Order: sequence, then C-alpha cells, then structure tokens
Amino acid sequence: MDPPPIFKLNTDCLLEIFSYFHLREIEPLELVCKRFQEVAQDAYRRYRTLDFDKLKDDCFYPVMLTEAKQIARWVGPHVSTLKAKREAFKGYDDEAGRHEPDENIIEYILSKCTKNLEHIVIEGFNLSSCIGLLCEIADNLKTIKLERCQLNDDIGVVLKRATKLESLSLRGNEKILGTFLPDLKNLQELNLQGCQKLHANHFIAFCRSNGNLRYLNLISWENVNQKCLRKIRGLQFLETLKIGHLMNKSGDLLILKDLPRLQDLELRCTNVDKLPTFLDSLVTSERLRYLDLYFRGTPRALKSLTMFKSLKLLDIGHADFRNPVLMKLSCKDTLEELNISQNRCITSKFLCQFVLQCPKLKLIDIRECRNISDKFVEDLLPHLHERSVHLEVKAAQSKISKDVEWKYNLHTHPKIQFNWSHECPEHLFTYFWDDSCDEEIDVEDDDEDYHPGFD
Repeated sequence: MDPPPIFKLNTDCLLEIFSYFHLREIEPLELVCKRFQEVAQDAYRRYRTLDFDKLKDDCFYPVMLTEAKQIARWVGPHVSTLKAKREAFKGYDDEAGRHEPDENIIEYILSKCTKNLEHIVIEGFNLSSCIGLLCEIADNLKTIKLERCQLNDDIGVVLKRATKLESLSLRGNEKILGTFLPDLKNLQELNLQGCQKLHANHFIAFCRSNGNLRYLNLISWENVNQKCLRKIRGLQFLETLKIGHLMNKSGDLLILKDLPRLQDLELRCTNVDKLPTFLDSLVTSERLRYLDLYFRGTPRALKSLTMFKSLKLLDIGHADFRNPVLMKLSCKDTLEELNISQNRCITSKFLCQFVLQCPKLKLIDIRECRNISDKFVEDLLPHLHERSVHLEVKAAQSKISKDVEWKYNLHTHPKIQFNWSHECPEHLFTYFWDDSCDEEIDVEDDDEDYHPGFD
C-alpha cells in the first residue's frame, strides 16, 4: 500500500506546511510519526519570538502552566525575543477563585531562554528571585522591559552587565530609587512611569551620560524639578517625551519649549498658566505629530490647540470643550486618531461633520461622551462609502446603543467598526480632576451660535 501523498514531500515542503500551524498546534503533529516529529523539531528551531500573550490571544484561552513549560523547552533555546505577561497564563484557583499562575513559571521559562535572548518583555511577575538568571542573559540584551515586577534597585546588578542595552522600561516598579541610573550609557529609550520614589539627582546624572536618548517617559513621577527639566532640554535627540506633575512654578513648562526634535508629547499639567505659550511654541516649530494632553481646557489653551496643522494623533480626553473648538481644529487633513473621551459637550451633529472633514481618520474614542447618540451613526452612514480608510469607533458608555450595529448591519461593514470595550489607559487613573467639574452639562445639538471666549 502506497504511503499518503504528504509523506512523499521533502522536508522543506513539510516545514512550509508546518509554518501555517499555530505553535500550540504543532505538538499533536509530533505524535503522527517519527518523520513529523523531526520536522516539528526543525520548526521549533525557526522560531525567533516567543510571545505568550499572543499565544493566548490566537487561541482565545490562557496558556496552562504545563503547556508553558513544554513550549519553553521546545522553542526557548532558539528565540531572541521573549514576551510574557502574567495575564497570559492560567494557573490553579486561589482562595478568591482566580486562576493565578505560579510565580516559578517565569523562572522556569527564563532558564530555558538563556542562549540567544536579545529582547525581553516581562510584566506582572515578581522577579525579585530571578536576578541571578537575568544576570546570565544580560550580556546580549538590547531591550529590557520589566514592568510591574516588584523590583528595587537590586536590578542594577543586571543592568550594569547589559552593555549592549538600548531600551529600558521599569514601569510600575514603585520601589525603584534609581541608584543604578548614572552607570547606564548610550540608552535610546527609558520608561520610568510610576517609579514615584526615583531620586532627582540620579536622573540628572543619567541625562549627562545619555545625550542620544530618543524616548523618555516620566509620567507619575512627582519629583520633577527645574534642574531635571533643564537636563531634559539638553537631550537634543529626544523625539518622544511623556511627563506630568508640572504644576508648581509657572515657568517650568517653558524650559522644554526648545527641544529641537520633539515629535511625540504626552503632558499632564494642572494650574500651569504658561501652557498656551508653550503650545504656541510647538505650533511654530511644526514638528509635533502626536499630542496627548491632560489639562483644564481654558479658552486661551484651546485656541492654541486648534492651531496645530500636522498632528496625526490628538488625545484630549477629559477636557470639556464645545463644538466650535472641535470644528476649528486645523489638523483635519492629517489626523488619524482622536480621543475626546468623557467630553460632555460635543454633540452628534458636529462630530459627524468633523469626521467627514478628516479623510485619514482611522480611530475616534468617544467613550463616556454622553451627548453622542445614535444620530451620529445615522448621519455618518450615507457618507461612509466616500471614505477611503476604515474607521474604528470606541463608543463604550456613550449614548450610542449597541443595537445600532445590528439595525444597520454594521458588524460586517467594510468602512466602520465599533469597539465596546471599557478598557481605560492606565495613566487616566492618576489624572488630576477637579470635583467641581462633575456637574451635569446640558447641551443642545444645534449650537452654531456658541463661541468660546478665546481672547
């Protein structure tokens, strides 16, 4: 009896076929025969990225601990990139009924991935007992992202050995003081968001040794002072800056206005009277492409905001401003993403007009916009065929009903997609908000005659 035709294929052909299978699907193929087992082993050697979060998403269920160990044994020795978030794993039920993974699983995975690793991303695990393992793999690491891992300055032992390091993220490690920062050299990216105990002197010393830094995230660090800002201003290659808690001295913000290559800015400021002047300087430079701003929407600041002409992303969630400000935005031709979540004044009629004037708009976030209703969808639908790009609308807790998707058969529409997720960016939970702003605002849909006091 002749063997099945598939067994007549050479190894290269079988490897091509195996490449279409998900990593978690290859193990059963090993059980078919010895030849398939050999091909599967060759397939494992071709993996360069082990992303447990993607494994979870692709199969719609978390990775069990025994399966995670098998996967680490199969592909761990061959990968150059490891990504492991706590949420990707399913362990045993704890007393509260949660499927918490054993902390030892990440230690096991690291022990199997020590040979070729260059990029490592771990989130949500306690890594205090893994310092030794991290030291073993540090020599070749170019990217280290250890976020919410309960680390302290002991991680400095690892970072000193990582002489090829280009990108470092220690986001959410609240015990970090930064004593190791002065020893780091030639970093391209640094994320210290949520490292609230960071010492200003250590950060200043870091800036002296890392003049080529291109990305800096200091959100939720309250110890930013004028000396720190002056050192940031000296980072002439900085393209992305994320910073907050600029509220103490009116001139602090203006120290940053002359960054020559700044393109991406996330800024949280309260009671800063120089914000309009700062925004005007950015408008004049015409470099900014991404602006994520958390501020009180004073008329003068809103006027400055409308003058940006080349923004691709504008995030002004939480800021209450009315329809004329939205319509006066000068970046309609370039805008790709807009976040106006929690705005209580923008209405359906004007939002539809705005979207139609933005030919490149791909995403709009209107979560908790209580004056955006089904009318927005009804007014937009007749014009969707004119748009060349797909539009995603984040609409959770707006007045848009989920029934509108089925009413107009939008779940299969090629030009629009609704996202009903309540997921909220982490930084919004630490945003300063004035309780006096929580009163209800009643806005009529037809308010062409309203003009904010810009001057």
